[in-house]
Amino acid sequence: MIAKRLVVSAVVAGYAATVSAQTFDCGFRESGSWLDDAPDRVLPELPAPATVGSPSQCLTVEQIFLYEDTDQVLLTNFSSAQLLTLMSDAANSLLATWGDNYDFIGYWLSFAPDHTIGSAFYNQVSNDVTGIGDVGEPVGLPTIFDRHAALGLAGEKIQGRIMMWDIASWQPGNGPAAEFTRMALGQEFHHRFAMFLPPLPDGRLMQGITADCGRQYHWNWRVDGQGSCMEISEWVGTGPAELTGNFVTFNTDIPGSIFSYTDLYLMGYVSPAEMDAGNSELRYMNTSTCTPFYSDTISSFSSADIIASAGPRVPDHTAAQKDFKTAWIMFHLPARPPTFVQLSKTVDILEQHMDDWSLSTLGRGTMDNALFTDVNCNGVPDSKECLADLDDSGAVGIEDFLALLKAWGDPGGPADLDGDGTVGITDFLLLLAAWGPCP
Repeated sequence: MIAKRLVVSAVVAGYAATVSAQTFDCGFRESGSWLDDAPDRVLPELPAPATVGSPSQCLTVEQIFLYEDTDQVLLTNFSSAQLLTLMSDAANSLLATWGDNYDFIGYWLSFAPDHTIGSAFYNQVSNDVTGIGDVGEPVGLPTIFDRHAALGLAGEKIQGRIMMWDIASWQPGNGPAAEFTRMALGQEFHHRFAMFLPPLPDGRLMQGITADCGRQYHWNWRVDGQGSCMEISEWVGTGPAELTGNFVTFNTDIPGSIFSYTDLYLMGYVSPAEMDAGNSELRYMNTSTCTPFYSDTISSFSSADIIASAGPRVPDHTAAQKDFKTAWIMFHLPARPPTFVQLSKTVDILEQHMDDWSLSTLGRGTMDNALFTDVNCNGVPDSKECLADLDDSGAVGIEDFLALLKAWGDPGGPADLDGDGTVGITDFLLLLAAWGPCP
C-alpha cells in the first residue's frame, strides 16, 4: 500500500491551518491468506461474561493486559501467520482471565519489532452488518462472517483486532503532536465499518485508487465530505475547488470530530436523512487527480445514491450498536516488562480516544477502553473489592443500606456504586446483590 502524507488540521471551526504532517501507512490489506501456515489452536475455557456497566470514568495502568512474547517472535522476520497466532494466543490468555466481554482487542508493543505491517492495522474477526458494502471481500468471505474459529480465537463476541505496534511511535494528549495518533486510532477502528462501498450506480468510486486519488479500503479523495480519519477529503469552493485537507483531517461540520456525517451513517449513528442534512457539502470531483486545485466537473451525491448501490444499512440507526468495549494488550520481551512511563502513556492515549469517540459520535456512542470495572479508579477490579460495604464492617448489611438511602440523589461519593455520578436505584440493586459477608 502506498504511503501518503498524513495532514491533520487544528481543531477549530472553519478551515484550519495545517499544524502537523507525518507519514501514515495504514496496514489494512487483503488478508484472507494470512492464516495459511497458522497452526491449529486449543481454545481455553472462558469464565462467565461480566455484567456490563457504564463506561469507565478513568483508566489506570492496571487496565493494560501484559503478555510476554516468550519466544521473541516479534524480533524475528515473522510471517503474517506467526503474528496472528501470537495475537490470538495473547487474546485467549486475556479472555481466559476476564471473559468474553469485549467487542475489540487492541495491541501495543513495549519494544521495536523486526518489522511492521503498516503503521497500524485492523484485523477483521466478524461482521453482522449489511448495507455498508462487501465487508467480507478483504478476507475472501461473504459479507456476513465469523472468523473466531479460523483465527484460533476463543469466545464469540469480538468484532475485530487493532495492532498499533510500538508505543514509542505514538503521542498522548490532544495537542498538535498527538493529532497523528488520534487520527490513526480512529481510522483503524473505523475499518470495522469502512471502506467497502461499491461504486455508485453511475460508476463514481466511493473508495479505492483512481488516478492516484485514493487508497483501497479508504475514501476516494475525489469525495468532498469535510474531512475525517477515514480520508474523506475537504474541498473548498469552485472554479477552482481547492483541496485544503486531503488524506485525513478533522471534520469541519462536527468541529474536532475524527468522523464525518457520512462515516457516522456507515457506523449506524445517524439516519440517511441526518447524514444528508449534516453534511454542509457532499460533492465529487469527477475527474480530479487530487492536485491542489480542480476546475472541471463537480457533481453531488447523497445517502440515496449509497443505498441504491449498497442497499439500506441493516441494522439501521435505531437498532445499531452504539457502545463498544475494547481490551488492550501490551506485548513485552522476557524479563523486560513495560515501564510505568510506557503504560501511563498508553492510558493517556486511550483516555483521549474515549473522548474523541464520544464527541465524534455526537454524544450518542461510547468506546470503553477499560479491561475491568473500577468505579473508584484504584486499579483494583471492583469484583475483588466490597464497594457496597460503606461502613467498612466486613459485610454488606442494614447499616450500609441506611447509608445509601441517606446519600440518595447525591452527585457521586462512596454510595455511587456504579460510578454514574448519582446515587440511585442501580446502586441500591448493586448493594442488594452484594448483601452478606464480603468475599
